[in-house]
Amino acid sequence: MASVIVLDGKSCFLWVDLGWPSLETVISRTFSAAKNKSISLAKAHMALAIIDLFNLPLLVEVFQQLQHLEEILRSLILSQNPCWPYIWSSNNFASSKAYKVHIGHCSIHVAFKRLWNSSCQCKQKVFPDFF
Repeated sequence: MASVIVLDGKSCFLWVDLGWPSLETVISRTFSAAKNKSISLAKAHMALAIIDLFNLPLLVEVFQQLQHLEEILRSLILSQNPCWPYIWSSNNFASSKAYKVHIGHCSIHVAFKRLWNSSCQCKQKVFPDFF
């Protein structure tokens, strides 16, 4: 429902967040060697040596992907304010819009519409008297 615009990197995960090029699929072998699969982008960016974030020893292919990942992380310029725009083109969450996204549009039988519009009140007691 939401995708991240990487600004400070603290509120998005390195491997799996939408909007940020999902490295879990792009660099899958490197992901499998990662010590922390839920590391934030900011923590990965601040790591002194990127090799410290991975289990050793690494295969040659994994090491090449790791170098590619390091280039991506070093090219990032992180700012201060995180931003998570929603798929309904707003930065503000609305439960009604989230509900519509998950439920979608469904056709309702005419009989149910008539029942809803009739506003009939229940004439039965729901709770018994305890006195």
